[in-house]
Amino acid sequence: MSTFSVEEINLICIYHTMGSSRDALCDTLALALDDVYDPEMLMVFDSAMQKLEALTDEEFDELCIYIDDAYLEEGAFVIGE
Repeated sequence: MSTFSVEEINLICIYHTMGSSRDALCDTLALALDDVYDPEMLMVFDSAMQKLEALTDEEFDELCIYIDDAYLEEGAFVIGE
C-alpha cells in the first residue's frame, strides 16, 4: 500500500464523504480539479489520485478515514490505519 503524504491525507479528508467508495472519492477529486489553479496543489491532487487508484477497495476501506471524536468540536480530521 502506498504511503500518503500529509498534504494528500489532508486532501482526502477534505473530499471524502463518510461511507463513500474509493471510486467516488477519485471522481470527486477529478471534478474538483477544474477549480485548482495552483501548480503545487495540482501535483498533490494528481499524486493522491494515482495512489488512490492503485489501492484495492479493501485497502481503501482499511484507511479508516474519519473525524476523531476527541476533536469533533474543533473540526479536526484524522486518518488512521
